[in-house]
Amino acid sequence: TVLQTKCTRSKTCKIEFKANKVMTLSNLIKNKYLDYWNLVSLFICMMDQLNFLYNENIGVLFFDLDHVIAIQADSKDKFFKFIYVNTDHLFQINENKLNITRSFDKKKKSIFLSPELITLNYLPFEVHFKTSYFSLAMLITYCINGERVNFLKPISWKVDDYKKILEPVDNTKLFWALLRCLQIEPQ
Repeated sequence: TVLQTKCTRSKTCKIEFKANKVMTLSNLIKNKYLDYWNLVSLFICMMDQLNFLYNENIGVLFFDLDHVIAIQADSKDKFFKFIYVNTDHLFQINENKLNITRSFDKKKKSIFLSPELITLNYLPFEVHFKTSYFSLAMLITYCINGERVNFLKPISWKVDDYKKILEPVDNTKLFWALLRCLQIEPQ
């Protein structure tokens, strides 16, 4: 249960919450894959944060498993809330573009990078703020399929490839939302 959220003029935020369990997303999915409703919760929580940040002219470059925190309010609740906590992946948005002025480790996080970030070879670089939508969709796809799919070369994938790996959630609202996010230029 979120007890309090405070944001200061310096644009720092503090969230206080009471929880039964708090863990990284990577620890949560070690022993099991997320069920449909927790996948939906992950998508909604991350999109809410992206929208909040966008309104502050800030965007997320990409997501990764170790910096998403899963929060379970109490032991009776089977649903988690999710918070992304890595400020190193935040960049200013100017005219709907993220201005990337510092380097990041592409090799370590490559399975969640958008195709345009995979091919990035120089700085500074501008990329549309929706590049994080692709990354979020790849993160959720990983939570669905885990190690069963080779995620290392998404840049060469076609729409049918994405449809195949999204089969566990086929023809749901989440399926169609993820498919829209997995475009080279997400909608």
